Amino acid sequence: MSQYDEIMRIPCDPKRSPCRGVSAELAYKSGHRDARHAAAELAAAAEQPDAARTILTDEDMRQLRRFHEICEDSDAGGHDVPKEAVKRLERAGALRSCGFGRHEITLFGDYLLGKEGE
Repeated sequence: MSQYDEIMRIPCDPKRSPCRGVSAELAYKSGHRDARHAAAELAAAAEQPDAARTILTDEDMRQLRRFHEICEDSDAGGHDVPKEAVKRLERAGALRSCGFGRHEITLFGDYLLGKEGE
C-alpha cells in the first residue's frame, strides 16, 4: 500500500473534537477530510521521481559526470567522452556545441549534475 493510500485510510474520530454538537462534529469531519487529502497529495508528489532526471540513462549520467570532471581539470587538454555519448547528451540538452568539436555543459546539464546554474 502506498503512503497516499495509508494517509487516505486514517480514521476520523469526531469524539476527539473539543467542541460538541452536530455542527461541531461535521466541521471536525470536514477538517479531517481536507487535511487527509492535502497530506495524501503531498505524499504522492514526494513519491514521484523528478522527470528531468529520468531523461538520461545511467550510462548517459556517468558520461556527463565524466565530461564535467574533465572540464574542471585545466590540464586535461580535452575530453575522452565517446562521440556518440556527446551527441546523446547534446540532443538531451545537457551539452551544447560551441563549434569546432568543442562542447560545454548547459544549465540543464548543471541541474542534472545537482549544481546550481551560474
